[in-house]
Amino acid sequence: MKYYVFLIVAMLLLLGACEVKSPVMPKWDIDLAVPLINENYYVSDLVNDDGSIICGEDSIMYINIEGNVNTHEFGNIHFAPPASAAFFDNPVYHVPNIPDTSMDFEDPEIQFTYAKVGVGIIQTKFTALVAGSSVTIVFANLFNADNTNYVIIAEDTGDWVTWDLSGAHFGVIDAPLPFDPIAEISFSVTSNSSAAMGTHTGDLSLKADALMEFDEVQGKMTDLSMPLMDDLASIDIDYPEGMNEAVTLETATIKMLLENQIGFKSEFVGEFYAYNDKTPPDFASVEIKDNNGQNFIIFPGQNSLDVSGSLSELLSIMPTHIEIRNGVFNVLSRTEAGSVRAGDSISLNYTLNAPFTFTLYDNPIVVKNEVDIPVSSENAERINKNALGAKLELYITNKLPVGATATAFFSSSPNIDVNDPATYNFSKPAVIYSSETYAGEQPLVELSLNENEIKLFGNPHVYLRWMFVFHPSDGAVTIYGRTSDYIKIKGRLTAKISVEDL
Repeated sequence: MKYYVFLIVAMLLLLGACEVKSPVMPKWDIDLAVPLINENYYVSDLVNDDGSIICGEDSIMYINIEGNVNTHEFGNIHFAPPASAAFFDNPVYHVPNIPDTSMDFEDPEIQFTYAKVGVGIIQTKFTALVAGSSVTIVFANLFNADNTNYVIIAEDTGDWVTWDLSGAHFGVIDAPLPFDPIAEISFSVTSNSSAAMGTHTGDLSLKADALMEFDEVQGKMTDLSMPLMDDLASIDIDYPEGMNEAVTLETATIKMLLENQIGFKSEFVGEFYAYNDKTPPDFASVEIKDNNGQNFIIFPGQNSLDVSGSLSELLSIMPTHIEIRNGVFNVLSRTEAGSVRAGDSISLNYTLNAPFTFTLYDNPIVVKNEVDIPVSSENAERINKNALGAKLELYITNKLPVGATATAFFSSSPNIDVNDPATYNFSKPAVIYSSETYAGEQPLVELSLNENEIKLFGNPHVYLRWMFVFHPSDGAVTIYGRTSDYIKIKGRLTAKISVEDL
C-alpha cells in the first residue's frame, strides 16, 4: 500500500516539474496560380472605326483616308455686245417684201452657236407710226424657251421700250459641225397698213448693246480659271497611338475621282501640302503631276487620276494632315468648242491609300484597349495576408515577321496613360522574338514581383495596358491583317502562399 502511495506522489511531483506547451497548428506552403490574360493582338485590330485604317482584299493593312472638294459653280457667262449692236431712226415703209436685216453681235471674249439668256434686254423705239398701221419684228436667230421665234410688236410710245430676254436663247442647241458662231442678230421687219404701198408708216430704232449674262453657252470663250474651295480641301489622319513615331511609310497612292460637269477640257494645277503633329511640326509639299511630270488634263464627265511617284517626300514625315493647296482648274475653252452652264462645277474626291509597307523604328505603339483583370475575393485575401513571393509568367507566340519589346503597365484603377506614372502602379518589360526566330510558342518569360507589386493583386480588379516597341527593321516590312497575323500573350500570376490548417 505504501508503495502505491509513493508512486502516486512521485508522479505528481514529476508532472509539476514539467512545462506543458499549447498545441501548434501545422503550416505549409502552396503555389497559387491566378490567370491574368489570354489575348490575341491581331494586326487587324489596328483597323479604325472611322475607316482610316483598313484591311484590303489582299489582306495587307492600308491607311485609307478620303477627302472631297469642289469648285464654286461656274456662274453666268458675261457677254458684252459691241456698240454697233444698234441702229436708230430707220424708216419703215409699207411694202410687200422687206429684206431681212442684221446688226453686229460679237464679243471677242466669247464665240457661241447657242447661248441661253439669264439676264439681258433688247430695246426698241417706234415713232411717227401711221394710224391703222402696225410693225412687227421677227428675229431669225433669237428664240423663246419653246423654240418659237422671238417677236416684238410695235408700240408707238415715242420712247424706248425694254424687252426682257430672260429665258430666251440665241442659236440652236447642239448645232451641227462645222463650228459656225453667231456674229450678228438677224431679224425681219413687217409693216401692215391700210395705207398705199410704199407709204412711210413709221420710224424704228433698235439696240441690243447692253451687257448680257448667259446661263448656258455652247461655243468657245477665253480660258477661265476655277479655283477649288480651300475650306474643304483637307483630310486628317488618325494613326493608332504612337504608330506615326514608330514607322515610316514606303509607298502610297492618292487616287482622285473627278466629276467635271463643264463641257470643256481643263488643266488641273495644285499641290499636296502636309504636316504632322510634332512640336515643332514637320512640313512637306509635292506638286500634283502625272507620271510624266505634267499637269493632269481633265475631260468632261468622270475622270480617274492616280498620283504615286512623287509622294515619298510627303510620306516621309508621317503626316497627320494633308490638304490640297492652290488647286485650280484652268478651263481650256479657247481652242475647242464645248459647253457650260451657270450651275456647273468640278468635284474632286480623293483617297490616300498607303499599304503597311514601312520601315520600323524603336518608338512605342500603345494598345488602345485596356484589359480588366478580376481577382476573386478568396485569392485577393490570400495574396494580401499570406503571399511569400510571386512572379508573372508569360507565354508568348508571335506570328509577325518583326520582334518587339512588350511592356505591361499595371494599375488598380482604369485609364492608364503610359506616359504618366501617376496613372499606373508599376510596369514590366518582356522581349518578343520575331516569327522568323520562333515560329511557335517562345520560351517562358518570368518576371519577378516585389512585395508592393504583389499586393496590387490583392485588389478586386487589376488593369493592364500593353505598349509595344517593335525592333528596327533593316528595310521595308509588309504587315498583313490576316487572322493568322497576331501576337498571342497568355499570362498568369504564380504566388507562394503560406497556409495554416485550422
